[in-house]
Amino acid sequence: MREMAVLTEGKDRRCHEKQVMEKNQEIRIILDTSGVFYAIMAMGVQPILNNEGGYF
Repeated sequence: MREMAVLTEGKDRRCHEKQVMEKNQEIRIILDTSGVFYAIMAMGVQPILNNEGGYF
């Protein structure tokens, strides 16, 4: 039972890391477009990252 939980957790984590990577790519594109947009995104994303916790 515990092994199943560990496998599921690992799968969720990989999925989450993929989402984070995609989000970072979006931020990079926005940064290329405009520093102001990047600042707004960073302010909006930061609380979400803090709430997720443990992945970074």
